[in-house]
Amino acid sequence: MALTCFPGALNPFCRQAICVSLCSDQLAVATSSTLLYIYTYSSQNLSFITKFSPHSKSLSCMLFHPTIPGLLATGGAPNSRVLLWAVEGKTVQKQATLNLQRRPNALIWLSDDELIIGDEHGNIYRWNRNEGKLNQFSNQFLSDKQNDEVQLFATANKQKYIMAIAYKSGCICICHVDLDKNHLNLLHKLSPDSVNAICCSIQFAHAESPLDRSTLFYISYGHGSIKVYDYTNGKALGQLLMVKQSKTATANDPRSKTYYPLAWMDANTLLTGNIDGHLIKIDIRHSSHMEKSQLNVTPPVSAGKPVFSVVIKDEKTLFTYAFNRKLWICDLSSLTLTQSLASIPGSVNTIQACPLQTSCIALGVDTGNIGILDLSSYGSPSLSFLWQSIPADVCRVAWHPIREGRIAYSTRLGHVALYDTLTGRSRVVYDWRYTQPGSPNALFWGPLIPSSTVDQTLAILYSVGDGKLHRWDSPDKSCLPTDLTSLVTESNISSIVTVAFSDDQKFMSAICSDSSLLIRSCPSLTLVHHHLINCSPTIVHYHPRYLLSSVDISSKQYWLAVNDKQNIRLINSLESNSCIINDLIGHRGDIECLAWSSSVDFLLASGSQDKTVRLWNVETCSPLKVYVEHSDSILSLIFSSGDTNVILSGSRDQSLHIWNIEEHTQSPDQPIVTNIIENDEETSSNSENKKRHNKPRPNRAEREKKRAAKITTTEANVEQADRLFSSTNNIINDLNSLAYRLLWPSETDRQVISDLSLLPDKESLIGRIKQQQFCSTNDLIYHFLYWSGEHVELLNLLCEGSIATSSNLFFWMAILNDSNEIQPLVDKTFHLIKDNHEQQILEFITMMIKLKQNQELLEYLINHDHVECSLLLAILFGCIDQIRDRLSVSAQTEDT
Repeated sequence: MALTCFPGALNPFCRQAICVSLCSDQLAVATSSTLLYIYTYSSQNLSFITKFSPHSKSLSCMLFHPTIPGLLATGGAPNSRVLLWAVEGKTVQKQATLNLQRRPNALIWLSDDELIIGDEHGNIYRWNRNEGKLNQFSNQFLSDKQNDEVQLFATANKQKYIMAIAYKSGCICICHVDLDKNHLNLLHKLSPDSVNAICCSIQFAHAESPLDRSTLFYISYGHGSIKVYDYTNGKALGQLLMVKQSKTATANDPRSKTYYPLAWMDANTLLTGNIDGHLIKIDIRHSSHMEKSQLNVTPPVSAGKPVFSVVIKDEKTLFTYAFNRKLWICDLSSLTLTQSLASIPGSVNTIQACPLQTSCIALGVDTGNIGILDLSSYGSPSLSFLWQSIPADVCRVAWHPIREGRIAYSTRLGHVALYDTLTGRSRVVYDWRYTQPGSPNALFWGPLIPSSTVDQTLAILYSVGDGKLHRWDSPDKSCLPTDLTSLVTESNISSIVTVAFSDDQKFMSAICSDSSLLIRSCPSLTLVHHHLINCSPTIVHYHPRYLLSSVDISSKQYWLAVNDKQNIRLINSLESNSCIINDLIGHRGDIECLAWSSSVDFLLASGSQDKTVRLWNVETCSPLKVYVEHSDSILSLIFSSGDTNVILSGSRDQSLHIWNIEEHTQSPDQPIVTNIIENDEETSSNSENKKRHNKPRPNRAEREKKRAAKITTTEANVEQADRLFSSTNNIINDLNSLAYRLLWPSETDRQVISDLSLLPDKESLIGRIKQQQFCSTNDLIYHFLYWSGEHVELLNLLCEGSIATSSNLFFWMAILNDSNEIQPLVDKTFHLIKDNHEQQILEFITMMIKLKQNQELLEYLINHDHVECSLLLAILFGCIDQIRDRLSVSAQTEDT
């Protein structure tokens, strides 16, 4: 099996999230984790080649060279650079570095040697590949709006150096590029016909178009129209409405704010996608009345989700990507799907094979997703996500041993639930939940017991969390788990860290917090051995019941593998004296997961925070091979049951790799070489932001742990004495939660939450704030109204409402009074609140706005990961574009 890699979710901020080389079989995919994946494709196979991180903060644009294979240009932040890369096989080398003043947004090759670059402040550059010179055009500011962001370029196919420039304001400029004079000769300027007229895509006439259409170009707009113009006179010749315009539609209607990509199928037909997930053919032979029809590909490519990327190569191969998070490669001649590649929306926290169908693999993923991987099609595995409405990260999954399609799962917020893959719904979500961060840290089905059911056997679900072992006796929502901790430990001093059953279900091993290992027989739970193992493992795995022949059982059947920080400890669980066999040493980071081979008696795999998977011979206690293709901690791995040489590994880099032991590993004594490129240097224009940009941003898993810890801390403090102010955790969690609901009120919006174009404008956001039903004792409404600039309504509400104390009234008197006479008193009040802002976070935010320190306030909120609140305030301040690059996409896609 060729190596397969399922990448993270595609980056919605990159204009060319899918980039196809016109002169080779290479395909580049930009993901939200700043990684760029390189694949090769054919009609039979889609093979992963390598990945690298061209920019340490974000990737905003990329483009292959039209005639040189493997030459890729990328632009991104924080260094505001355009970099040229030579991609040859697994090797990626930097060819050139172009330093700009602002973040590059658009790239296009005007010729084989001239690269045109546009940035977020409207600057337009040209770079000559042979001379290595970067110059700005003399009259580059063509838009009427100052610092208008360049969004995309397009060049004419039949007329050299005719170029279209689309700006964020909706303005589109058609110009002739004079390279000799370094000048942009403006031919025509197309002003936007409405506020929402944001340009999505521009296509000049096809290279084989007849003479009467050779000077035409086609523009798709976000409000659902496609217009055709003539660049010789700038006149509009026709329009096609992709969405039926409704008189009652609002500016925030998702059907009036979407993305319509354009690509040529042939000289007479354009192809686009719509919000309903359909591919639409557009017959452009008659400009005044273009006709549209649906293109039916078997199977459908988007599952009803909006299509936001369409690329066609050589009028034969179609590449599409939709919000169902799948890349589809289709043959246009037969209109059939040839390859598909699902993207993963978060870290792969757990992997488990179905015991009833070993080719079926379940994945537990961040952002509340359960994925099913089908390995039955050899060489072309398929991945789909069953359910995407779980309110927290899925950290554990466990297939039912005898019930087809049933999965138990747990979330990072401590919930345990059952999910039925056959009916597509959550069968049970238990009311009871764990409270400690990271719990439950183990979830599994116990030994089968006799029952009066149809199957005559019954499987019981067990979980370990909060230092206790629980048994879930009934699949009822109100079921309370049975605490077995005292029965297993026989002590009130130690707590249980993790538990595992042997493969034949005769023994249970329990790791306790006092570094003891308890071996008990099943089902009586009689103590067999009590070992001290001198380490504090969090993972324990029994060796599988490996059959050397039809009668012989492996001598390692009751061996245990446990993690000991960076090492692995092998234990013979039934040895009465010295149970420790040996330690496996080689990792440079804490071990996150272990897996025994189900077919090779001596083979053990381990994944670590050092970003590697290592294979071990447990008989010689020596490392065999190492896999180095991941770019972050390895969180989960298993051996494939169908192919003994294949391993599946999931990582915090939001990717799932399926790799062959023989083909894709290296010896452990070889140096580890990766393509992860660090951008530590800063340009002079951005040197003042070095500290800000180099600050590491927590990933999704770390943020979820922090949220869980805050909730736990808040609940633990509820029983304490009453205080004048609520805890900071409680207030800021309420604030972020409310901001989240105001920004994305509908479930549809939350499915594409990483697209900041779906954020409401200021007027709509203020309307949503006024519609909120606030508790009469809650001060949030007062602060929200002040932040929104609704001072008159705030004053009326203060006079009508019930304020708890006179000090609160005095606070609002000072806030609403603009007299210079009380300014010293305001300053003193602010200093008092600033010194104690953790207990008065609402008052602190309001005082910062009062003193017009908006930028410092946003800086504080972003640095403390209050993402939702910072987004809400940025909209109210009118500076959402200024903070977009400050927010990592993993933070932007967080569910509250």
